[in-house]
Amino acid sequence: MIALTSLLIPVCGQVDWNNRTGVFAIGVGGILVEVDDTSDEDIRTTEDWFHAGNIYYFDGKYEEALQCFDEAIKLDHNLTDAWYNRGVILNDHLGRHYEAFMAFDEATRLNRFNVDAWVGKGNALYHLGKYNEAISAYYQVTWLHPSHEHALFNLGVAYYQLQKYRESFEAFDKVVRLSPSRTDAREYRELARQSYRETVNAPIVGGYIIPPASSYRGDKLYISKDLIEQSAKTGMPIKAY
Repeated sequence: MIALTSLLIPVCGQVDWNNRTGVFAIGVGGILVEVDDTSDEDIRTTEDWFHAGNIYYFDGKYEEALQCFDEAIKLDHNLTDAWYNRGVILNDHLGRHYEAFMAFDEATRLNRFNVDAWVGKGNALYHLGKYNEAISAYYQVTWLHPSHEHALFNLGVAYYQLQKYRESFEAFDKVVRLSPSRTDAREYRELARQSYRETVNAPIVGGYIIPPASSYRGDKLYISKDLIEQSAKTGMPIKAY
């Protein structure tokens, strides 16, 4: 399977991508080898189309690679790796996140134990702003592979976007416990910790709970679960400033 861009990075409420990780679906029943120019006339079988898609992908010709994987799927709809590769290209290289979600969704339907496809599905959903659905996909990964660092990391990011800072902290903490040397997980765990403290200790002014700056995304206010709990316990309403 094509290498999947797995890690989401929370920076000032935004998301960047880095650290390409994963496995590459080398071929159907074989190993990808370097070949000379391949013409469409030479392509006959599912394996041929899949092989050509890999070659185009490594050459940076993503549209051509996508077309090859589509042809492979036409010949064998159950070719899970082709659906997965299709999702990676659409999500990571062409920015067509809904189509990527559909591809990953089909890959997980065909093989519900395909961990990489579940991660890809979560990433596509995240890009679509469907954070709760992304979290569900990442949880599916952790059910299949409890120590899957990328899924746990991305789980922390998705929770952070929902301002569920306690859950975000817990996810990053698990990554740190699995890999104590990971400075990125430590940094984002601390970010989640600080955001949680700000929320829990939100100031009270004139009988109102004032949300911290981290509750704002541009001109929009997002009320976290912790703020709601604080309001319920104190009986004081939340007021934007």
